[in-house]
Amino acid sequence: MLSDYTWPGNIRQLKNTVSALCCTSISDQIMTELLPQEILSWFKISGVSSPLEIDIPDEGFNIKTVIYNYEKEIYRKALEKTDGNRENAAKLLGINPPAFRKALRERFSFTE
Repeated sequence: MLSDYTWPGNIRQLKNTVSALCCTSISDQIMTELLPQEILSWFKISGVSSPLEIDIPDEGFNIKTVIYNYEKEIYRKALEKTDGNRENAAKLLGINPPAFRKALRERFSFTE
């Protein structure tokens, strides 16, 4: 969760948070409930969940294909949620609209 957070206060906020977590933790693991409320709220509001639990099959898989398909589905869902409005879909994903349109066109073969 620490690596996924946007850190609006940049390195100073990260440093202070890690210091506080180290001081309040009673084990060598930092539990989610020790995170500051602003971070927990951000994950709840932004819809970002804690790290995914992934089961890697014994035969393995192609990580690039998995990531590509997952990202393509996120783009598709954002377009669906905004009734095809590409600018609003880009905003939903925190991407600038030209980059969003370029990814649709060049990486995901969506037509404009």
